[in-house]
Amino acid sequence: MFGWSIFLQVISCVISGKNFADQGVKLLMTGMWAFVILLFTGVCYKFFVVSMIVMYIFMFGVGMPLEIGLHFFIPKGFIHPLVAIVADIVLVLTGGVIQYGLMKLFYKFPLSKAVFGAAAKRGMNA
Repeated sequence: MFGWSIFLQVISCVISGKNFADQGVKLLMTGMWAFVILLFTGVCYKFFVVSMIVMYIFMFGVGMPLEIGLHFFIPKGFIHPLVAIVADIVLVLTGGVIQYGLMKLFYKFPLSKAVFGAAAKRGMNA
């Protein structure tokens, strides 16, 4: 999916006529969000409500100011797209390893009823 995202960003640059060399920060943010989402999915099936609260706090408390700061204070072309892609690959692989560790750590906990409660009730009534 990450490769597909990069491919779509390249296509977007070609269609819109933008310079791909200026897309490094945008590519880096894609990898950072992929990392955060991987961590979220490592926890959300066991602690759904808590993980959603933490995700929203992170997105609006940290993510938006970071995105705005990178957009306005980092000059275009500051991060080369190939460096951003390599950093993104490292972020995705690291996020996957941490996600696996979180899943192993919380394996013994029951699944969150907020996630599977409604589906289980529908299945029992059918």
